[in-house]
Amino acid sequence: MYTQENIDHAPAESEAPPSRPESPEIVEENNGAFYHRGAKAVSIAKYKYKIRDDSVKPRQFLGTDTEDGIEAILSERQGHSLHEFIDGDDLLRPFIDFDLSREKFDKIKPKLKLTAKEIRDLLYRAFKEVCLEIYPDWNRKTLTIASSSDEKKMSLHISTFGLRLKNIAKVAVFTELVRKKLPIDLQEKDIVDNIANKSSFSLRMLNTPKVIEIKCNESGKKSYKHIRPKRAIFPKDSSVFDFMLRPPNDETPVIDSPILNSLKSDVNNSPISIPGLNINIENSSISVSELIRICNNSIESSETELQLVKELLEHANISGYEVSYPTENYPNTFYLKHITPSNCPLCKREDKEQNDHIHENDNAYVIRNKKSYSFYCYRANDKRDLGTRKPSIKLTINESAKDRENKFSIPPKLEKSRISDLNDNFVWGNLLDMCISEQRYTRKEVYKAIQATVACVQTTSRLWLFKMEDSDNGLYFDIASKLDLANYKISITEHGEN
Repeated sequence: MYTQENIDHAPAESEAPPSRPESPEIVEENNGAFYHRGAKAVSIAKYKYKIRDDSVKPRQFLGTDTEDGIEAILSERQGHSLHEFIDGDDLLRPFIDFDLSREKFDKIKPKLKLTAKEIRDLLYRAFKEVCLEIYPDWNRKTLTIASSSDEKKMSLHISTFGLRLKNIAKVAVFTELVRKKLPIDLQEKDIVDNIANKSSFSLRMLNTPKVIEIKCNESGKKSYKHIRPKRAIFPKDSSVFDFMLRPPNDETPVIDSPILNSLKSDVNNSPISIPGLNINIENSSISVSELIRICNNSIESSETELQLVKELLEHANISGYEVSYPTENYPNTFYLKHITPSNCPLCKREDKEQNDHIHENDNAYVIRNKKSYSFYCYRANDKRDLGTRKPSIKLTINESAKDRENKFSIPPKLEKSRISDLNDNFVWGNLLDMCISEQRYTRKEVYKAIQATVACVQTTSRLWLFKMEDSDNGLYFDIASKLDLANYKISITEHGEN
């Protein structure tokens, strides 16, 4: 149950202020401070700071370039539902928008065995961990926490005035990193809402309420009420600017950690989504050919990895399940649906009475953690002692990478060697780039890269031929008597002909 001890309650609902008539764009002045008012976001596009007023019907967009202008808006529109409007590719602070309804909380509480306060603490800890991962000098005291929770919903906004990120796309990646640190049941998109995964979005400002619409069933007339004002939890004595994403006069460090690397953003483009794949390229300037490559590789890698999970389960004598692909919400989880009664080795290991390990309809799942996989059972999770970790079985196959490689067919010999094709600009340096990158490649990609860059020439002695690129992007060949690759490794997608 949400209580005052762990969730801030909102005061009683209040009537929304009356609507203003729709008017043309206006500049409003207040003791030297001014702001621009328009009916659409585009009408305030040239201003640095943008605020949307939802209490006015139709809602209005307010723009200004000064701190005084923001304060004028807040002063004149006290009690209004004001939202900071974010667009463009300027610097901004990372944040998490967390919403957990009472209904959903009651459903997952028995499984998580966590109180509302413990869930809140997990969220804070995940946010702090990501901040420190991308910026080790981050000051924990710059954390900001605001709540608009009530007895029906836990609603939290978490941010920091101790660092900024380069653009909206980086904030979207930051949000996903925080999401992955939470328990699976708290990773759903309607709980951790990655609103930064768009070209523009808005976030309610501190000390302002939410507006809800109420429609009379008899008359059809609409009215509006204010509920759940957003209040500061930490720090309580800070100004509204500490809780903004793009406040004026912000000189906090700009962090561009490699952890946040993502596709180049171009806010003028429309989002690209690929149904059936865990790919969501938001506002990307990616080429069509690269997109096709990503699609093909994702399909091949997904099928290969699904087969790997099936083999790992078979090797561990775990049967009776149908294995499903990971979903976009849970990209590292393979769900196992029970289709026939079977013995659960995990419950058999954990069950001291030895009488509760035959499953008929209990489902399970496999978690991927980098290159390792572990089996979990929902029944075993529910039966574990309070405060203990979920029991699991690590899935392994006692087979070396070389043994697996020897099982695969040798790639077909090309009629014309790629290394002799002067129109093929893939060179030795590109192959080394593949080695030092953190990406995983299919066997087909690796063999193509090798065939394009290196060849063995057998004469009276063995010579190695390398295709290189000079400073003017011209191609030339280098020859060596020894192929020394001891310090280079490449990550290949395991188990598959791809």
